[in-house]
Amino acid sequence: MNPVKALLFLICALLVVSGCASKRYAKKARKLDQAGYYRDAAQLYYQSVAANRNNIEARNGLQRSGQLVLNDKVNLFKNYRSSNAVRDAVYAWLDAEAYHRQVTGVGVDLMFPVQLRSDYEVVKEQYLATRYQEGTRALGSEDFANAEMILNEILSIDPAYKDCQTLWVTAKYEPIYRSGVANFNSKLYRSAWYDFNDVVVGTNGYKDAVTRREEALAKAQITIAMAPVMYLYSVGADHAQNVRNSILSSLNRMQSPFYKVVPDNLITNMPFDGLGGRLLMMPGWIKGQSSVIKAQTVLATQVQRFQVIAGDRTSMRKTGYLKGTEDYLENGIKKSRPKYDKVYYHEYQQRNAVSLQVEFALIEVRTGNILVTDVVGINLEDQVLYAGYDGDVKKLVPGYWKNKDKASPEDAVYDSSDKISQLTGLLNARRDPLPSQTMASDAINQVGNAIAAAIEAYNPER
Repeated sequence: MNPVKALLFLICALLVVSGCASKRYAKKARKLDQAGYYRDAAQLYYQSVAANRNNIEARNGLQRSGQLVLNDKVNLFKNYRSSNAVRDAVYAWLDAEAYHRQVTGVGVDLMFPVQLRSDYEVVKEQYLATRYQEGTRALGSEDFANAEMILNEILSIDPAYKDCQTLWVTAKYEPIYRSGVANFNSKLYRSAWYDFNDVVVGTNGYKDAVTRREEALAKAQITIAMAPVMYLYSVGADHAQNVRNSILSSLNRMQSPFYKVVPDNLITNMPFDGLGGRLLMMPGWIKGQSSVIKAQTVLATQVQRFQVIAGDRTSMRKTGYLKGTEDYLENGIKKSRPKYDKVYYHEYQQRNAVSLQVEFALIEVRTGNILVTDVVGINLEDQVLYAGYDGDVKKLVPGYWKNKDKASPEDAVYDSSDKISQLTGLLNARRDPLPSQTMASDAINQVGNAIAAAIEAYNPER
């Protein structure tokens, strides 16, 4: 179907559905309205108009019953104001305003008593003045949670009331700021950074949170130098270099602010041969060179296995039948019946695979301690199995036969829908597996991502 026609069809269908819903709601509302339940009727009339604004009956019903509901809400405000229940009066007025906006939102205008707004402003000022005193008192006594709650309420009623926005920022973020200071003084620099970052993001710069966040990051950040990748001779230098490039790329993409990859000539040119290619030798060597290594940590890796299998395509000759028809006479009447001619077709199979295993260790330069270590193993494979036939594949039927030139009791034709469906699936199956080099690149990328994720998850404060 033309995309434009399909869209028009969908729009028409939606209009029909919404129109039916509107009529259904209006019908229920009319019964409630007639029985005197105007509040319930107003709710259903509203749903009807929301579904279809062109439903005149529903609009009229909402105009009538909705006005009665709004009048009740306004009268409730008057009653609370008369009895000096200022809090209840404020919320009754806000409820009336909200209902008026809701109904106006579907295109039905109700009569709102704007002449009473001055009365509302009086009770609002009375209520907010009391709450403001309570909020500032709580803030002064450092009851930040209670102060935040009170100031939140004031701002929800009047966002511009006095200096409540500034006071709310203090109530909300002063506890977080103090937590950041305490964490910094306790040398929990990551926790301090998170606290100060929350303050900076939430306030755009409360007190000296920006400076303190930078100080915390400077203390929390771990610099990493990556050593050349060790590898077995069966792996090869090219594969090892590709693994190293992938790991470095993944490290540089880490979202955490607490890690930074830095160049270090000593590490880059470390005596690989002198260590015998053994990862276990690294911590001791690194600690011995701690006075001249610039980075705080060194990432050492060793490729333990990198096997790439580009499998050969194999084929197997299979027996089957080519289905046709033949004519025959029965009692002098010409008829036709299926005819099955014996043929060969082939099934082909090919498998490509990659197996990569890398051990890594993040080593602290000053102590030689291993902070993070693991072995990452990635095994990928892709296999294809398909059938091929040089003739008319639409007539090909699976089956078995013993001799092509003569019949045998063992011959069998599998001319059933499920067997033919299986053969059709093989005939239409994918012919080529993923290239082994593509899988090798994927495996290398997965190793890099896994090592970076393990390092990023490390938290020295836990």
